[in-house]
Amino acid sequence: MAEWSPNNRACKTTWFTLFVLNQHQEAFPDAGELKMKDLTFYSRTADADLRKTMARDLAIAMDNNFRLIRGADFEKSVQPGGAIQDMVDVLLDEDKTMTELAAVNDANYRFLGEKSDEI
Repeated sequence: MAEWSPNNRACKTTWFTLFVLNQHQEAFPDAGELKMKDLTFYSRTADADLRKTMARDLAIAMDNNFRLIRGADFEKSVQPGGAIQDMVDVLLDEDKTMTELAAVNDANYRFLGEKSDEI
């Protein structure tokens, strides 16, 4: 499992984006273990189709925030639709944590200030 760290831009950006999108109110140190079912989008009364739509809307909002506001780019060979779908897959798994969501985001995005593995 990935590590929740303030030194990891994917962790900080995922936490901040979800905070700004009013998905949680946790302080950074405690947010890594926050489960997807505890985010505000995750309605236990919604059926699977509605929850999927809400997760996709949230993933698109996160992607827009990452790229258009926070200056992230996609990692080489990552397609926009694939990055969004990866987020949706995590968001729909009620027991996945914010740490796991950040790890998926880290694999798909190069956040502002991250060094590229490419030479």
